[in-house]
Amino acid sequence: INQRLMIVGPPRSGTTLLQQILANHCQIFTVPETHYYEIMLRRDFRKLVNRFWIGRNRFKKFSRYAANRNIIQISTESEPPGNTQQVVDYFISMMDRNAIQNNKQSWVEKTPGHLFYIEQIERYCSDIVFIHILREPKEIVASLVKVGREHAAQWPGYSSVEKSVGIVESSYREISRNLTRNNYLFITYEDILSRPEELITRLFKDTGLECDQAALKRILSSLSTSGLARDDEAWKKGYGGAIRKDRQSGFEMLFDDTEKSRIANRLETASQVYMQVSGADS
Repeated sequence: INQRLMIVGPPRSGTTLLQQILANHCQIFTVPETHYYEIMLRRDFRKLVNRFWIGRNRFKKFSRYAANRNIIQISTESEPPGNTQQVVDYFISMMDRNAIQNNKQSWVEKTPGHLFYIEQIERYCSDIVFIHILREPKEIVASLVKVGREHAAQWPGYSSVEKSVGIVESSYREISRNLTRNNYLFITYEDILSRPEELITRLFKDTGLECDQAALKRILSSLSTSGLARDDEAWKKGYGGAIRKDRQSGFEMLFDDTEKSRIANRLETASQVYMQVSGADS
């Protein structure tokens, strides 16, 4: 395997768009969101125990999740992972094997919530490139609230401004810890929309993937979520097609002045982190 990539970031920040871009490269294997580490290493009151032992029921849960949604081929020949190192080793082996079976030299996995498991992953696998995608924090809140209202069954509770703001705050706290690390890449959703050719060229260069002008043109013209959105992810059905630069602000449209002021105050620190990355990209 030439390159192992993982896309992380807050939910509704453009992770699917970034995955689309990478998935259109001829060397890249990818799958819909696996939620692997969220299932296998979830944080709970047994956190200390979980560092050394992973219950078999977690692997069974992941296996059922992957099989029911036809996400990825799982090996049944090896023993279920029993500790954090084995969890990471299994994931790398699973992704490598599926990439090779599909005649691909590299792979990319995208699950936004894996942002919170980078430290555990890196402890046992240091050659993964983590690509962080950021979006203007207030716009993420608006997107979360909107999808929570329109798809309440799949996004329970996200219609709550309080919950959505909390998710964005915790995501940006985690991102801020990673800003000084050299082996991480940072990109913003807004920069992809405003200057896609430049950002995509830089992305492939930074990840060590070849992309000539012909390949770049093909990628820009063929963006589609085909194969990346599951049947139960109706909120993604409108993705794909030409990258639009003229998107209206969901934050301005969705909230009244009082709500906008309260949200902006809560997200002041997150906005500073976003501006730090956005300024570095300019």
